[in-house]
Amino acid sequence: ADADVRVADAGRRSDFGVNLAYQRRDPRFGDFISAGVTVSLPFFTRNRQNAGIAAAQASAGRVLAEREAARRTLAADLDADIADHVMHHEQWMRAQGTLQPLAEQRVKLETASYGAGRASLIDVADAFAALADATLTTVDREAKRTAMSQVTITRSRLLGAAALLALAAGGIGFTVAQPWEGSHDPESAKPAARKILYWYDPMIPAEHHDGPGLSSMGMQTIPRYADEAGAGSAAPGISIDPSASQALGLRTVLVRRGALASSVTATGTIDFNQRDIAVVQARTGGFVQRVYARAPGDIIGAGAPLADLLVPEWGGAQAEFLA
Repeated sequence: ADADVRVADAGRRSDFGVNLAYQRRDPRFGDFISAGVTVSLPFFTRNRQNAGIAAAQASAGRVLAEREAARRTLAADLDADIADHVMHHEQWMRAQGTLQPLAEQRVKLETASYGAGRASLIDVADAFAALADATLTTVDREAKRTAMSQVTITRSRLLGAAALLALAAGGIGFTVAQPWEGSHDPESAKPAARKILYWYDPMIPAEHHDGPGLSSMGMQTIPRYADEAGAGSAAPGISIDPSASQALGLRTVLVRRGALASSVTATGTIDFNQRDIAVVQARTGGFVQRVYARAPGDIIGAGAPLADLLVPEWGGAQAEFLA
């Protein structure tokens, strides 16, 4: 398009020509010398090629506008990809640095509690299921982070190539903002190497080890990092990161003294002990003289009579049972 503009502009310059001629003729007529000047018409500049130049300039402007629109589209897509990459990277960091270690710590604690008889096998299985879910979440976040990183790098290269083409074609300098900021660079977003002070068992905080292995209780040791709050002077126990505590829904309250309620209201069913029943087989005729309970569901006190029976032939069986 720029070449077309230059060709059209070249047509505005008039072409001048000078012609000199010498002719030797018969002595009767003498020699002939001629001179001439030629100028291409139209003579005035405003009447030459103005329409063609305007059309070429419009075409060049359209090409530049299309190139700028493509560059802006690539830049917008790149910004969106960077935002998605940062989001997936933060999710991966949280899953790898917070959720998965907490799940591993829970497995260790539940296993130790099960060995001490304070937890059931269901609790241990639930802890292992939570660890598997946290591990799968970490792998999924890592896959999404890697995919977005490749897309972002590809689009950043395309944007850089578009900028170079713009500079080479028309000599127009575009100020292209750097697509990678310090906080968005995958290399700079990687966590720094953490310094390990020692290895320990959360069940035995006072027992320190120089490297990974098993504690005196047979549990796998975990590292204690230098950047952990109060790592050198913390009291023995287990500490949980505040963000992890909020994610797990844990809360702490101040300890206070008080009396527990002495009565508990509960719903239950009262029945007699089947082992305390003695069946006396004494088939005989008799008479029910009186029934104390009027209907099913009446409340009967302990030791209260149910009915009065008149059985003349029970005397011998009663005496035998009491004997």
